[in-house]
Amino acid sequence: INRPRPRRRRLRPRRRRRAGARRPAGRATQLYARLERALAKAGAERPPGRTPTEHVAHLEATRPPAAAPAGEVTRAYLAARFGDAPLGDEAALLAKIREVRTARPPEAAE
Repeated sequence: INRPRPRRRRLRPRRRRRAGARRPAGRATQLYARLERALAKAGAERPPGRTPTEHVAHLEATRPPAAAPAGEVTRAYLAARFGDAPLGDEAALLAKIREVRTARPPEAAE
């Protein structure tokens, strides 16, 4: 006779983790994703094979107005994500992302 097995109760309730809720690395990743979306909307999307640092160098050559703020956000991201450094002033980083969004590419020389 096949009877269904009774379900076991967990002794401790599971805790749900929100992505980056308390870890600087998680929040830094979220901010960098926002930067990448802003760059994509501006037409400067980072290709999959290019590192964030290489992409900033590419922006310096192709889109100088966006390079400085993107570089600051990228450095903060790398330090928090891989160096265990604090993220820093999040409002200032969001302002830098807004600068990237509003930066215009240089006009083509005719």
